[in-house]
Amino acid sequence: MKPLTSLYLDAVRFTAAMTVFLGHMSGARDPRFITPAAAQWLAGFATCQDEAVVIFFVLSGFVISHATRNRPPTPGSYAVARLSRLHSVALPALATTLLLDTVGRYIQPEVYQPFQLLNFLTAPLFLNEFWYGGNPPGSNGPYWSLNYEAWYYVLFGLLIFLRGWRRVLAVVPVLVLCGPQMSLYFLLWLAGVWLHRLTQRGEVAPPLARPLAWALAWALCLGGAVIFGVAAFHGVPGETQVLAALAWAIRDSNIAHDAVIALGFGMNLLGVNALAGAGLGRLASAVEAPVRWLAGATFTIYLFHMPLSRFLLVWLPTPPAAWAPLVLVGLGFGLMLGIAALTERRKRAWQRGFGAALATCQGWLRARSLLRTP
Repeated sequence: MKPLTSLYLDAVRFTAAMTVFLGHMSGARDPRFITPAAAQWLAGFATCQDEAVVIFFVLSGFVISHATRNRPPTPGSYAVARLSRLHSVALPALATTLLLDTVGRYIQPEVYQPFQLLNFLTAPLFLNEFWYGGNPPGSNGPYWSLNYEAWYYVLFGLLIFLRGWRRVLAVVPVLVLCGPQMSLYFLLWLAGVWLHRLTQRGEVAPPLARPLAWALAWALCLGGAVIFGVAAFHGVPGETQVLAALAWAIRDSNIAHDAVIALGFGMNLLGVNALAGAGLGRLASAVEAPVRWLAGATFTIYLFHMPLSRFLLVWLPTPPAAWAPLVLVGLGFGLMLGIAALTERRKRAWQRGFGAALATCQGWLRARSLLRTP
């Protein structure tokens, strides 16, 4: 992957996570969070927070394709990498959510939904969204998309490690288990894989004359941004009809809208990748260090912002005072950056832990002749 493309992906990841965070803080989902004046300022983030999740799906497919194509993994190393990526943040987020929700519910129970222990027990296994489950662990509503991601990792692993009928016999039952909605959105995740393969084969910037190649790259970059912006803020023609026609299968997920969002972002990404060698290295080097550092907290911001913000809400006045937005956004953001130092920034430690656990399991199975020695 080109360094500038990698930097762009990091910038997009952080921007998408902040969009979800600020979108929730805008009061669009819960007016108690923020004052009317601040809600008006943050309204644009609320409009785009669902689109940000679509970007995460496409980005995930792109990055996982890059990780597996350039450094072909074994099934064991693939499992360790994916588990450590998920659980380095998911497990601390679940523990924090349980703790903060318990204390917050004791102080101000009307701020919280009734406690559901089963949702916390199934969350580490990512079982909460099968067939429209919609069972978030406590106040951690954004955790829903992690259920999708985890099973997309499983499906992609089956696709790359199995062949022929074995692949079909493994993939189809997992898709049935996930249900139609989760399975349909797997196509958007796979779009990210396809985008990465395009950049690898060089189909985006063919060996044309330089002016024509640059014109094509800029057309993709700017055209994709326009498509994304129009779809996000003005909708997609016919999306209501598609939503109504598919409501029996995918409930309220707007797949037509989200597919156009993925198209616009994908075009933009391809254009940026084609322009990555066009003399932009000096600009990239000036912002690389802060962008990389902030991107290292993206996953933490996404999974911690709701339980943390709702807990802070318990201590704020109702209706919120003028200083409440500063507490929710400023203090919350600072705390999440601190938490990231103990979660995703320590992903390698989690990888070593999962690797050791896998080796222990393999040794136990071999000792009982249940696993062949390679």
